[in-house]
Amino acid sequence: MAVRHQKKVWSSGAAVWLCAFIANLTVEGFTWQLSDFVVWAVLISAACALADWGSRGRSRRYQLAVLMTVATGFIMLWANLAVGLVGGEDNPLNLAFFAILAIGMAGALIYRGQARGLARTLGCMAAAQIIYGFWLYAAKDVSVIGATTVFSAVWLTAAVLFHRAQSP
Repeated sequence: MAVRHQKKVWSSGAAVWLCAFIANLTVEGFTWQLSDFVVWAVLISAACALADWGSRGRSRRYQLAVLMTVATGFIMLWANLAVGLVGGEDNPLNLAFFAILAIGMAGALIYRGQARGLARTLGCMAAAQIIYGFWLYAAKDVSVIGATTVFSAVWLTAAVLFHRAQSP
């Protein structure tokens, strides 16, 4: 079962990388340099490694929470690096999104992958996401309302799944 799961995770990562490669060859205006593909490959490899490692030998709820968390973190990181979630990619307000991801990484290390601790960590990530969204809204930047809502919903859903994964 674990080998099948590993193959799915890594095959999905390869397919995602290949999509960008094909788009670069076929879509007008899509022009990535070699460095873009290297960064893309590193991000995908890191996400696959986290998803693979984080979901081995765990319950389905735990596995789903890991996959949701890793995929959403990957999307947030990639979007922030590529175009920026607030204004352009060079806008310093985007650094807060990296801080939200840092909360998740710190929690995963502190709690050593334990479901209870990860539930708390994802709750903290959702709270930070919501607070930052409200702060941006108060500052008259409504462009991230949708992203804040989606990211917060995923963090909260993953927190609930981790919470439920701690008991049989």
